Amino acid sequence: MAMRIAPVPHFWAEVKFSMIGDLDTSIEVSFKVKYRRLEQEEYEALLARVHASRRAPLAPLGDAVAVAREGQPEAADAGRGKPITDLQVIEEVVLDWDEMLGDNDEKLPFTKDNLALALKALGCKAAIVKRFFELHGKELEKNFAPRPATTSGA
Repeated sequence: MAMRIAPVPHFWAEVKFSMIGDLDTSIEVSFKVKYRRLEQEEYEALLARVHASRRAPLAPLGDAVAVAREGQPEAADAGRGKPITDLQVIEEVVLDWDEMLGDNDEKLPFTKDNLALALKALGCKAAIVKRFFELHGKELEKNFAPRPATTSGA
Protein backbone atom coordinates (compact mmCIF):
# COMPACT_ATOMS: atom_id res chain seq x y z
CA MET A 1 0.00 0.00 0.00
CA ALA A 2 1.31 3.43 -0.90
CA MET A 3 1.91 5.92 1.91
CA ARG A 4 -0.31 8.97 2.00
CA ILE A 5 1.52 12.06 3.27
CA ALA A 6 -1.63 13.36 5.00
CA PRO A 7 -2.83 10.24 6.84
CA VAL A 8 -6.27 9.87 8.37
CA PRO A 9 -6.08 11.70 11.72
CA HIS A 10 -7.54 8.78 13.68
CA PHE A 11 -7.86 4.98 13.80
CA TRP A 12 -10.26 2.51 15.41
CA ALA A 13 -9.20 -0.43 17.58
CA GLU A 14 -10.95 -3.03 19.67
CA VAL A 15 -10.26 -2.90 23.41
CA LYS A 16 -10.78 -6.07 25.45
CA PHE A 17 -10.42 -6.76 29.14
CA SER A 18 -11.81 -8.94 31.92
CA MET A 19 -14.09 -7.83 34.71
CA ILE A 20 -14.70 -9.76 37.91
CA GLY A 21 -17.83 -11.90 37.71
CA ASP A 22 -19.71 -13.97 40.26
CA LEU A 23 -18.41 -17.19 41.78
CA ASP A 24 -14.79 -16.90 40.64
CA THR A 25 -15.67 -16.14 37.03
CA SER A 26 -14.48 -13.44 34.68
CA ILE A 27 -16.58 -11.46 32.26
CA GLU A 28 -14.81 -10.72 28.99
CA VAL A 29 -15.88 -7.34 27.64
CA SER A 30 -14.91 -5.45 24.51
CA PHE A 31 -15.70 -2.20 22.75
CA LYS A 32 -14.17 -0.12 19.98
CA VAL A 33 -12.17 3.04 20.60
CA LYS A 34 -11.35 5.78 18.11
CA TYR A 35 -7.81 6.96 18.85
CA ARG A 36 -6.10 10.10 17.62
CA ARG A 37 -3.22 9.25 15.28
CA LEU A 38 -0.08 10.90 16.62
CA GLU A 39 2.79 12.22 14.57
CA GLN A 40 6.27 10.91 15.43
CA GLU A 41 7.22 13.89 17.64
CA GLU A 42 3.88 13.79 19.48
CA TYR A 43 4.27 10.07 20.13
CA GLU A 44 7.84 10.49 21.38
CA ALA A 45 6.76 13.32 23.72
CA LEU A 46 3.87 11.21 25.06
CA LEU A 47 6.18 8.25 25.57
CA ALA A 48 8.67 10.47 27.44
CA ARG A 49 5.87 11.58 29.76
CA VAL A 50 4.79 7.97 30.35
CA HIS A 51 8.37 6.98 31.19
CA ALA A 52 8.67 9.99 33.53
CA SER A 53 5.55 8.77 35.32
CA ARG A 54 7.06 5.33 35.80
CA ARG A 55 10.07 6.92 37.47
CA ALA A 56 7.89 9.21 39.61
CA PRO A 57 8.13 8.41 43.32
CA LEU A 58 5.42 6.28 44.85
CA ALA A 59 3.59 7.46 47.93
CA PRO A 60 3.17 4.91 50.75
CA LEU A 61 -0.36 4.02 51.79
CA GLY A 62 -0.77 1.83 54.86
CA ASP A 63 2.03 -0.70 55.37
CA ALA A 64 3.70 -1.77 52.17
CA VAL A 65 0.98 -0.66 49.75
CA ALA A 66 1.88 2.14 47.34
CA VAL A 67 -0.14 3.94 44.71
CA ALA A 68 1.11 5.66 41.59
CA ARG A 69 0.69 9.40 41.31
CA GLU A 70 -2.57 8.85 39.39
CA GLY A 71 -4.56 11.79 40.69
CA GLN A 72 -1.82 14.37 41.04
CA PRO A 73 -2.99 17.65 39.48
CA GLU A 74 -0.88 20.37 37.90
CA ALA A 75 2.49 18.84 38.86
CA ALA A 76 1.80 16.28 36.13
CA ASP A 77 0.95 18.85 33.48
CA ALA A 78 1.57 18.53 29.78
CA GLY A 79 5.10 18.75 28.51
CA ARG A 80 7.92 16.58 27.31
CA GLY A 81 9.27 14.38 30.10
CA LYS A 82 6.72 15.47 32.70
CA PRO A 83 4.66 12.74 34.38
CA ILE A 84 1.27 11.85 32.92
CA THR A 85 -1.60 9.77 34.27
CA ASP A 86 -3.63 7.17 32.39
CA LEU A 87 -6.57 9.57 32.46
CA GLN A 88 -4.46 12.30 30.84
CA VAL A 89 -3.32 9.87 28.13
CA ILE A 90 -6.96 8.98 27.45
CA GLU A 91 -7.95 12.64 27.30
CA GLU A 92 -5.19 13.24 24.73
CA VAL A 93 -5.72 10.26 22.44
CA VAL A 94 -9.31 8.97 22.72
CA LEU A 95 -11.79 10.66 20.38
CA ASP A 96 -14.84 8.38 20.39
CA TRP A 97 -16.06 4.86 21.08
CA ASP A 98 -18.56 2.32 19.81
CA GLU A 99 -20.24 -0.71 21.34
CA MET A 100 -20.27 0.91 24.79
CA LEU A 101 -23.64 0.21 26.38
CA GLY A 102 -25.52 1.88 29.22
CA ASP A 103 -27.77 0.39 31.91
CA ASN A 104 -30.61 -0.41 29.50
CA ASP A 105 -28.31 -1.87 26.83
CA GLU A 106 -28.64 1.32 24.77
CA LYS A 107 -25.55 2.69 23.03
CA LEU A 108 -23.79 5.16 25.26
CA PRO A 109 -22.56 8.25 23.40
CA PHE A 110 -18.99 9.37 23.98
CA THR A 111 -19.14 12.31 26.38
CA LYS A 112 -16.93 13.47 29.22
CA ASP A 113 -19.50 12.25 31.79
CA ASN A 114 -19.94 8.86 30.11
CA LEU A 115 -16.17 8.47 29.84
CA ALA A 116 -15.82 9.14 33.58
CA LEU A 117 -18.54 6.55 34.22
CA ALA A 118 -16.85 3.92 32.03
CA LEU A 119 -13.45 4.53 33.61
CA LYS A 120 -14.86 3.60 37.02
CA ALA A 121 -14.96 -0.03 35.85
CA LEU A 122 -11.85 -1.73 37.24
CA GLY A 123 -9.46 -2.38 34.37
CA CYS A 124 -11.12 -0.17 31.75
CA LYS A 125 -8.72 2.75 32.02
CA ALA A 126 -5.64 0.55 31.84
CA ALA A 127 -7.06 -1.47 28.92
CA ILE A 128 -7.68 1.65 26.80
CA VAL A 129 -4.17 3.00 27.41
CA LYS A 130 -2.50 -0.40 27.02
CA ARG A 131 -4.21 -1.02 23.66
CA PHE A 132 -3.08 2.35 22.31
CA PHE A 133 0.56 1.60 23.14
CA GLU A 134 0.31 -2.04 22.02
CA LEU A 135 -0.71 -0.90 18.55
CA HIS A 136 2.13 1.60 18.33
CA GLY A 137 4.57 -1.01 19.61
CA LYS A 138 3.50 -3.45 16.90
CA GLU A 139 4.10 -0.80 14.25
CA LEU A 140 7.53 -0.02 15.69
CA GLU A 141 8.40 -3.72 15.76
CA LYS A 142 7.40 -4.04 12.10
CA ASN A 143 9.43 -1.00 11.09
CA PHE A 144 12.54 -1.88 13.11
CA ALA A 145 12.51 -5.67 12.96
CA PRO A 146 15.84 -7.18 11.91
CA ARG A 147 15.81 -8.00 8.24
CA PRO A 148 17.32 -11.22 6.95
CA ALA A 149 20.80 -10.89 5.56
CA THR A 150 21.04 -11.11 1.81
CA THR A 151 23.72 -13.11 0.11
CA SER A 152 25.22 -12.29 -3.18
CA GLY A 153 25.53 -14.92 -5.83
CA ALA A 154 29.24 -14.13 -6.40
